[in-house]
Amino acid sequence: MTNLREIQTAFAELPCPLDLSFKYAIAHMYSVPNPSMIKPLLPLLSPELRSWLTIRNDDIHSFRWADVDYARAFIKAIPGEDKIAGFYMGPDGHPKASSQHLFRAPQGAAQVMPLITRFFWGDIDIKWYPEACLSHPKSNGFYTVRHFMEGISMPGAEVLCIRDWRIRLAGRQPMEQTTPLEIADALDGSAAETLAALESLRGAPGQDSELQRTVNDCEALACLGRYYASKIRGACALALFDANGDKFEHETALRHLGDALAHWKQYAVIRDAHYVPALYNPVGHVDVTALTEKVAVDLDIARNWKPGSLKDDGKRTGSEKGFRK
Repeated sequence: MTNLREIQTAFAELPCPLDLSFKYAIAHMYSVPNPSMIKPLLPLLSPELRSWLTIRNDDIHSFRWADVDYARAFIKAIPGEDKIAGFYMGPDGHPKASSQHLFRAPQGAAQVMPLITRFFWGDIDIKWYPEACLSHPKSNGFYTVRHFMEGISMPGAEVLCIRDWRIRLAGRQPMEQTTPLEIADALDGSAAETLAALESLRGAPGQDSELQRTVNDCEALACLGRYYASKIRGACALALFDANGDKFEHETALRHLGDALAHWKQYAVIRDAHYVPALYNPVGHVDVTALTEKVAVDLDIARNWKPGSLKDDGKRTGSEKGFRK
């Protein structure tokens, strides 16, 4: 949000090199490996005025992850050294186990956050904390199925939000971007990959505490992925019921949202057995088990939904701006 020319003017007499920093993916590293927010800034950078990249992770505060393909794609997509001075991000640990299975489990679990964040976008940290489907109380608080129907997707991620998907479906238009249901299928697929790998890691010989924590984290993320998959499907079915009043779609929405509640309960049991409720500066106090009551409200919202209640003003904005020219 800073004007680059104002910076240059203010520091014109600085007797040393001037370094800049840019929030490369705003608050969400785990979204897409090639975030588009830096594009307006690139023409302003040069070998004489390069920027560092702040690669922020406001998605995963608790869990371990490992997805070498995502990390490789992310790093390869960073602009060249004629524009970028470097970047900084965090480290990880090294538990003892079969490398093949240890690779597969966190890799599958790691896909949950990028998939859900590119589909349901809240640009800054107070707007989207995917570990709890939450935003700051002064923003929206817990995101309900209505929020999912009304939400937008990440700019530049080539993912359709539910309203755009419904428009294309009704108009028999081609789905040229990733659909919400494809995101749901991918979330289920990553959960299945994770849980299959975990079967070989449970009770492994020489298992240490770090490995057990990794197993717990992966299982929790798999359950969270299934929750979001069911919630997206429920929101899609409810959006169709909203459009046509089809009772089958209404029943489908209730079934998926019931599945979502069951997955959330599993997630809460696993997560809260290892992580205590805590105050997170961007979104406030987080208690995943206590949030189960809000998850259950989605079923009430769906039961009482009246066709024609989902309004579409055509707005698809919500991205924090980068440097102004």
